Amino acid sequence: MSKIQHLSTSEVARQLGVCAERVRQLAKSGALPYQRTGAFMFFRAADVADLKRKRMLAATRKKANRTRLEAARAVLAVATQDCARVEAQL
Repeated sequence: MSKIQHLSTSEVARQLGVCAERVRQLAKSGALPYQRTGAFMFFRAADVADLKRKRMLAATRKKANRTRLEAARAVLAVATQDCARVEAQL
């Protein structure tokens, strides 16, 4: 049986690339499960890895959406220019 690895707030902050206060916010909001031992918060490594994966997927989706929006704006700009040319010829 494997032993479950627990991480401290500062270790989680390093892994996620955020400050310790943001880790506490994520924990208190329910986005990151934790266990409290006295004044200390501990996090399962698997939960941290899962959150990191979800954050990376969300960032990828956001970038893809931004790319689609830029493409739509480019198509709209071309269509607008074409309409202006047709109107100028009338």
